[in-house]
Amino acid sequence: MTRIKAAASHAELQKLWRFASVGVVTTLLDLAMFSALVVCGAPAGPANIGSYSTGIAASYALNRRFTFGAKGSPLRAAKFAGAMLCGLGLSTLLVLLLSTLVPALAAKIISVPLVFLWNFAISRWWVFAGQIRTTQHHADEDALTL
Repeated sequence: MTRIKAAASHAELQKLWRFASVGVVTTLLDLAMFSALVVCGAPAGPANIGSYSTGIAASYALNRRFTFGAKGSPLRAAKFAGAMLCGLGLSTLLVLLLSTLVPALAAKIISVPLVFLWNFAISRWWVFAGQIRTTQHHADEDALTL
């Protein structure tokens, strides 16, 4: 039983690490696109929507395969898009509010860890929940064969 719990904990940490790794890649993409749009004169809100949307598409593709090992499905894609649109709303609200206090890029950077926590939680416990149980079962079996 302890080995199974240890394997489950390890599997959860691995998912969090992979989600964070994907998040680094997509955040860098988001920040680069946001910066380019702001430098070109776009206001912070619309620039955030465009850059964040690009990050959503890349995040789904990478997290579906790399983090959760899930097969694609229209329902899963719709759930992910809906969850990330909530994250977009949170991100945009934070950027708009914070950009009244600090430069737009600083506001964006401050918003990132808060939105990351939202995105992981909703992905883990709603979008990919069924897949995680399947993946977890395989992790438990692997631990028992060690």
